[in-house]
Amino acid sequence: SRQTSLVLFAFFILLSVIGSSVFNHVQSLPNRVQVSNSEILFTGSKQIQESSNWLNINTQKNEVLATNKFCIEESFNECVDPRYFGVSTTARMRLLIEGPFSVVGYGGDDETLYPAWAKERLDLSRGFADKPNAEITAKLREYGVDWFYLFKENTVNRNWEPYGTVKYENTEVAIIQLNDK
Repeated sequence: SRQTSLVLFAFFILLSVIGSSVFNHVQSLPNRVQVSNSEILFTGSKQIQESSNWLNINTQKNEVLATNKFCIEESFNECVDPRYFGVSTTARMRLLIEGPFSVVGYGGDDETLYPAWAKERLDLSRGFADKPNAEITAKLREYGVDWFYLFKENTVNRNWEPYGTVKYENTEVAIIQLNDK
């Protein structure tokens, strides 16, 4: 009976130690989630990170974003993987289209293989970046697009008025709010 009592006591101590650790871990989970939601693990320049942070602070999560970075153009030396979704993951917003590679799967960097809806969204996004007009802006608004995350290296255009207003800008990126025209 002494041996049984000793085994039960050891089991109770072991259970207390494990239970305390589990309880402390579960209790710390809300703080861990809060920290992980506020710190974005990011790949890219400081300017791009600041742009994404600006979007996180100044936009609503239900708003839609378009971009002119699709990670399929040959000019992207840093785009190792054409399935890259850097804008949507850092901005934490829905995008009109990003990473169209995933539309057709492996080897899908050939735009001629894309379905009509993907081609249209790419054309609208490139059109707004390069030469915005009322028709392109109206179609983007029809798709629910509120903002445009513009990568300056992908266009020579620097004027989106009267179709969009630059709300944030740095050396690499312009964040443009689409106007209702």
